[in-house]
Amino acid sequence: MLNSVFGWFIVGRQPHKNTAPAITLLSTSAAINKLWAFDTIGITDANKSELEHEENALQQFYSNIKMVEQRYEVTWPWKTFPPPLQSNFGQARGHLETLINKHAIDPNFFHAYDQILKKQMIDGVIEDAPKPISHSTGFYLLHHAVIAPEKSTPLPIVYDGSAKPSRQQFSLNDVIYKGRNLLSDLTALLLRFRTHKIVMISDIEKAFHQIRISPADQDYVKFLWIHDPTKPAEGDNLRVLRFTRVTFGIVASPFLLAAVIFYHLKKFAHEFSDLLINSLYADNFLTGLPDVDTAIEFYTFTVNLFRKCSMNLRAWFTNNETVRQQLPAFHTNPSPAISILGVLWNQYTDTLYLKPIRSLTRGEDITLRNVLKISAQFFDPLGFYAPILVRAKLFMQKLRNFNNNWDSSVELPFHEEWFQIQNDLISATSYELPRLLAMNSESLADSVLHGFVDASQNAYAAVLYLQQNQNLFFLCAKARITPKKGETIPELELIAAFIGARLIKFVITALQLPQNIRKILWSDSKCVLAWLETSRILPTFVLNRVREIRTLSNIQFRYIPSEENIADLPSRGTSVDILNQSKWWTGPDWLKNEQSWPQSSSHLTDSIDLVEPEQKTTVLITAPIAPTRRNPFELDPHRFNKYLTLL
Repeated sequence: MLNSVFGWFIVGRQPHKNTAPAITLLSTSAAINKLWAFDTIGITDANKSELEHEENALQQFYSNIKMVEQRYEVTWPWKTFPPPLQSNFGQARGHLETLINKHAIDPNFFHAYDQILKKQMIDGVIEDAPKPISHSTGFYLLHHAVIAPEKSTPLPIVYDGSAKPSRQQFSLNDVIYKGRNLLSDLTALLLRFRTHKIVMISDIEKAFHQIRISPADQDYVKFLWIHDPTKPAEGDNLRVLRFTRVTFGIVASPFLLAAVIFYHLKKFAHEFSDLLINSLYADNFLTGLPDVDTAIEFYTFTVNLFRKCSMNLRAWFTNNETVRQQLPAFHTNPSPAISILGVLWNQYTDTLYLKPIRSLTRGEDITLRNVLKISAQFFDPLGFYAPILVRAKLFMQKLRNFNNNWDSSVELPFHEEWFQIQNDLISATSYELPRLLAMNSESLADSVLHGFVDASQNAYAAVLYLQQNQNLFFLCAKARITPKKGETIPELELIAAFIGARLIKFVITALQLPQNIRKILWSDSKCVLAWLETSRILPTFVLNRVREIRTLSNIQFRYIPSEENIADLPSRGTSVDILNQSKWWTGPDWLKNEQSWPQSSSHLTDSIDLVEPEQKTTVLITAPIAPTRRNPFELDPHRFNKYLTLL
């Protein structure tokens, strides 16, 4: 017997002569397909080796961080030092020559590129590599510019820490730990952002460039440039520069930035420090305050705190006009709209809306690749329009089922369907939603979290509302496409319940709700509700998920008729018009009065018998094994007990 990731193998020779040896695999039918399709849904357990790497990165950070000239200095979190890097000078020089040739006809390009580097030189972000320069040691970053006229920096320079000199050699990112993700979840930040009466947003100016890199590590972030773009990249015209500060493009840079900020906030402990830790995402702070005086005090404290480590908090936004008037004009941003974690927010109307998307015209080719590009632009982390986006995902799945490749035009019958979906996606981005959830923080213990779950053959979904007396607040929604692996509807309904339970747990943590808050999960599947209540032996697939749901938290499970289930919208998909006419945003009216709630169906356990029992089949797989090659003298060494006798 041989154990493997697929189970136990029976391996060996069969006793019959002239019969090829065989391998036999014992397996439950379709178990492997279900493993890939479902076992990672909602599971966030980290890989053990990843945890060890994260811990190593943190230990190195705390061992090496120090303050130098009012600025924090760190080292790269090396896996080993010195790192096993070979010189990539030739690669860097060749890449620079390609960059020069590509933009040779545009002298303005090199002037703008050079001006950025000169500004970074003045600011101390980069420097000329000290002589004598050794091209056989250290590492060179490849770089190029992304022309983006609409951005605040029209010609940002991008550095590539993942470039390898060859397939057999390491890149800089290969020999550095990525580090732990210390930031709050994006969706959790947006949820909290909606609960504060007064909100304030700011970002750290050029945050990465405010952190020094240890001199011993600076030779590993060298790069090449030229004095004169009209001359060859060689000799005196070739310039070797290196970073003295952390730069984006290195796998550990986001970790180092977050770690430095957290270190600084904990070093100067204050009630506002804890607020900032829970409000940080990359170099942005999304903070909520209870009143005007506290908001002004918070602003003053935060600006002064970050000055201690040479970081400048700039471009403050707030929804409160009184607060805005009391902030210095040079620190405020009068622009009405700002992108916060991928969603647009208007600070004057205090509304949220999704970013506009590019659309395909009727003259353009409709390909699977283009459909994916359009759909991917529709960024909706809270699931405001989950019932709309799920239709685009189902459309892509349909195209794949018809064996459309990425770049071939889809058949004409699909065109009108896509334009209807695209129009709904565009319409959804034009609606503004109130940012503030006017919840009463003092009565959270008396609130109720309602989760609605549903599944169809195409998708499964969960929607969450918070009830406070007669008020209902839409919190978030999730919808996923079924993998089309032959799962039954009850199994998909169970996965929907699983996601709903996990979503409830997530929201309680994100909003810091009381752990004993009342939690109700509504499902129109009597079979799933029976599984959750029964003590009978269940099929393995069902049992594993039922156990997980039961251990998440103390959730009450209730039955709801299908026609009353609001989660039916994202599990099947709908149009913008139907969505806006439904109770999607406010929740069902009957939720406001518990006496009107649907009564739980009796005899739920009888529904278990409606489900076919798990059928376990044994699969016999045989594979011929090449006969063992005999030795040239036809000797069987196992027949001899002494080496000399064999000779």
